[in-house]
Amino acid sequence: MNVSRRRNETTQQLDIPFQNRDQDEKLPLLKKTPFCGNDYGQRSPWRKYAPLLTILFILISGNHISTSLLPSTPISNPIQISPDIPEIFSHHSTTNKASSFKIVYIPRPKDNHYTPIVTVGRGRNQFDDKRKRRRDKNKKIHRNSRDSNRNIQQNIHDNMKKPLPCKLRVSPQPVILMSLGRSGSGSTWQIMGNLSGEETPSDEYTGSSTKKSAAFFRKLSKQNDQNWMLETMCERQKLYPNAGMVGFKWKPFESIFSTPAKNGLQLAASSRKPGMKVVRLRRNLLDVVISRTKHKDKIQAHCAKGDEKCIQKHLEAGTGIELNTDKLLALLRSYKKQEDAVDELLVELGVPAVHISFEKAYYGTNANEWIRVCDFLEICTKKKKLTMTGIHAIMGHEGTSNPYHNVTLKNYVAVKEVLHDTEFEALLH
Repeated sequence: MNVSRRRNETTQQLDIPFQNRDQDEKLPLLKKTPFCGNDYGQRSPWRKYAPLLTILFILISGNHISTSLLPSTPISNPIQISPDIPEIFSHHSTTNKASSFKIVYIPRPKDNHYTPIVTVGRGRNQFDDKRKRRRDKNKKIHRNSRDSNRNIQQNIHDNMKKPLPCKLRVSPQPVILMSLGRSGSGSTWQIMGNLSGEETPSDEYTGSSTKKSAAFFRKLSKQNDQNWMLETMCERQKLYPNAGMVGFKWKPFESIFSTPAKNGLQLAASSRKPGMKVVRLRRNLLDVVISRTKHKDKIQAHCAKGDEKCIQKHLEAGTGIELNTDKLLALLRSYKKQEDAVDELLVELGVPAVHISFEKAYYGTNANEWIRVCDFLEICTKKKKLTMTGIHAIMGHEGTSNPYHNVTLKNYVAVKEVLHDTEFEALLH
């Protein structure tokens, strides 16, 4: 095989004699493209720009190859040229492996000639492999999410055909208090119960930790229990018939995105009067981190009013805390991403929910946050006279957090530097 390499010459089109029409089936044909024509030899108006487009493609693809190395003389046996192309240009590749080159011969039946078209592709490298892995991972996530949504819709459709295991009463109001751990859910549940007339016991029904929550929903998945939330609310309405509200606390770990969890939320979204409602509580994420660090010493979760010994122990444990500044930003962003994803899920499923702030509810100058909860749940007996003084009067727990971070944090200056010019700078107080 003779291949002529002529430097400093422009690439020329080859006119190769059409020696045998039976070779049509053996030669690779370029399928329909905008500038190379089609399988039937019909020319495209873009055909005259093929050499220019080929050169542009070589430059854009990142392979700096001299166009003078392309074959520019007639070749007696065009089929044998393709295997040698990678060897010719392998040392010009900008990647670790040789780029992939291929010459495709387009038949021209009118004048019994072939026109070669050179196609160039980048060689595979570590960046291409990363892109492929990332693309495959995104496809898998999208496929799993799509299948999960289809399963939820199918389950809802199937459940509509089946008789419900129980029927909710108008009162007490079924409520789900949803918040991260160490966000004040215990005190919030206690206050809401007192505002409704009777406090009911609260429990983290779906699990108090990531492992327990995952095990809870895994068990529901095996049992194929689609009405678990409805059955739970019915049972609690029977236990506390004179209360204003019943329900449970739900810590939204990663398991909230599982199929059984979504089934329960979708059931809440589809229920009407009487229906299930969600109170969504969010707290300053830096305070969440501080509270979790503080309670690693396994001190009592809450202090009752008047328990001076417990209160003093909490204040001592909450003073001079040292946070790991190397992981602080990553931890805060992880919490924020998790919280935002939960809010988006509630909106996506159409779950009736009221969103309240821990800081406004406990340290605000007015009781507007609690009034919003009362309006949403329609359970408060003395809403018109509600003030912050009244809220503090019905609280069963005593506040045990220092109001200033420069007192709480031992490395306050280092934390302030880490959070400076970030989305979390305003969390310091």
